[in-house]
Amino acid sequence: MRLSKRLRQRWPNGIAAGALIFLAANTITAADERPTCDDRSFREIIGPATIAGPLYQKAQAIAGLTWKDGEFERESFTYIGPVRSENGNLHVTHVATVWGPSCRQTDRLVLWNANLQYIGHYYGVQMPLRIEGSRLCAGNPGSQSCASFDNGIPQQLLLEGESFDLSATK
Repeated sequence: MRLSKRLRQRWPNGIAAGALIFLAANTITAADERPTCDDRSFREIIGPATIAGPLYQKAQAIAGLTWKDGEFERESFTYIGPVRSENGNLHVTHVATVWGPSCRQTDRLVLWNANLQYIGHYYGVQMPLRIEGSRLCAGNPGSQSCASFDNGIPQQLLLEGESFDLSATK
């Protein structure tokens, strides 16, 4: 890089001036490459259409489970599957909403009864999740971080050392 005469006069040590310009240019470029989110409101439903679709429609009618168009970047509704409970099978879904200029993510694990009626949700539970009979497990297969539904719906879910309270919003 060749410095102009003006820069050479201000900074006789051309190498230091060149390094300063190089660092400033790369810092600006790195800041410009950070992910940013707008309010595109892209929605995706993951799982069997016969059950995931109707559950997502029901979730949209419950305050706090999904967001309104124009308020988020991306929302994913994932049907995880049925978990056995002392009250019969429950349907387990997960909603992840990415929002704000810094792309924050809000996660909700949502429970439904066999008649597809909303039971409640645990705020902050992240994917990946899987079901092993009557247990909901977090992390990769083989993980020992599981919560049991053998004695009904836990009021507090303990997964990977974190505790999540059951909330019911209607």
